[in-house]
Amino acid sequence: MPDEVLYDLEKKIQELNAEAERYRQLRDNLNAEAKRWVEERDRLNNEAKKLADAANEHKNKREEYNIKVKEEKLEREKWNKKTFEIADKIRMAKRKKMPKNGDPIAKLKKELKELEFKQMTSVLSREKEEELIKSIARLQAEIRKREKEIEEDEEIKALTKEYEQAKEAAERHHKLVNEYAEIAQREHEKMVELFSRADDLRRQADEAQEKFVKAKLEADEAHRKHVDKIREIHDIEKMVHALKQKTKKEAKTDADKQAEEIYQKLMSGKKITTEELIILQRAGKA
Repeated sequence: MPDEVLYDLEKKIQELNAEAERYRQLRDNLNAEAKRWVEERDRLNNEAKKLADAANEHKNKREEYNIKVKEEKLEREKWNKKTFEIADKIRMAKRKKMPKNGDPIAKLKKELKELEFKQMTSVLSREKEEELIKSIARLQAEIRKREKEIEEDEEIKALTKEYEQAKEAAERHHKLVNEYAEIAQREHEKMVELFSRADDLRRQADEAQEKFVKAKLEADEAHRKHVDKIREIHDIEKMVHALKQKTKKEAKTDADKQAEEIYQKLMSGKKITTEELIILQRAGKA
């Protein structure tokens, strides 16, 4: 009976050793997997940070150029206002320079347009057409004469030059508004693209973190089961040891009893066999 029990217990120890080894391997594999996910998480977060830093650089540049756009708009508005003011001064100066006698240039130009329209749309006799052509030429000459007189006036020339300079400045600042706005837009698009890529990497890093936590929890559970199996083995080994000690003690008791019987036989003068002599020697009685 004790031999059967010992056999069953030792067989159980072998089974538990196999299970403990399986859980150990599973634990080590899961810990290795957890380590890989940690490294992947850190790599993704580092890449995301680099992209976010680059995106912030583009954001700062965008803000710089947006400020420049505002500044150039103010300059453009200032010079546009200046051109309107100078244009009013030119009109007033021309009005003052007009001759007191005779029709204004605007009226002469209106008459000229009417005559030119009449020439294009009316069927006239040769005499009437020649008369109309002469009237048109007279009006054109009068208009050119008056405009030349006005253009050669020093005050108007100075104002005209000032107007051209103001207009040129307004156009220059308008061009800069467009250039800076385009640069700001490009910086904005780059910023959005990089932030989007960084967000995608962070999402991947979060997924890696979830997988790391899952693998770590499973590794901890496998380790716990491994330890439980080792404890079971130790408990059974204690039982085996105790059972063997008991069996050994019982065997010694039986051996001592047998030796005592042989010894009494010898002391009574009876012959003993070689095997019985060996038993006596083992028991220390011979």
